[in-house]
Amino acid sequence: MIFSIFTKVFILFLLTLILLKMYRNLLFAVLLLSACKHSQDCPGFVGEDASWIAAYHNGDTAKFINAAGSKISFVMSAPSIDPSYTEECGRGEPMGTYCKPCSVDANIYGSSDTMRGNTKHLSMGMHKGEEREPGSMYFEVFDITGILSFDYQTHLPQGATVLPTLVLGGTTYQDVYSAETDTTHHSNVFVSKIYYNKQYGVLGFYDRTSHSLFYRE
Repeated sequence: MIFSIFTKVFILFLLTLILLKMYRNLLFAVLLLSACKHSQDCPGFVGEDASWIAAYHNGDTAKFINAAGSKISFVMSAPSIDPSYTEECGRGEPMGTYCKPCSVDANIYGSSDTMRGNTKHLSMGMHKGEEREPGSMYFEVFDITGILSFDYQTHLPQGATVLPTLVLGGTTYQDVYSAETDTTHHSNVFVSKIYYNKQYGVLGFYDRTSHSLFYRE
């Protein structure tokens, strides 16, 4: 009788251990699957955001002229615009999920037969990282680059001085952004100032080689 009770208790104990082990393995599998199967959607450049580099198209020629009649032009290539994509997330530590930060870019480049130093390009581009975090945009001619923080919620550059209007070559432009290099500390630059807006792209730049302002022709 005593042996029979002991046997039943022992069997019940073994069954309990087996069930606990099965439950533990099941819980581990569920956590592992939830950690490995997660993904995140990374938005690309569409609509209003992409329009900031849409002033030029493949094969366009961006032409600039100064008051003396000298000209500099850039032949533009096709824009490179990253689309939306889904990022598969991996297993993190401990038992969590790690997702690589979203990262998308949009760029367009132009090349000139005129050189300043070792450069002969005009370009502009944008970068977008995590959602709700500021990205960046840039506009560049030869060796000067204007870099602005960009808010993808308002679709506008942030923290930059905006000229409500600017007259270049007799044409009035609105909402103009500018960048300038301090030539007292960087005396070897070829271009010291650049102007840009959303509608037309690069509007003009100050060329130190000819000591003149080039503006859209």
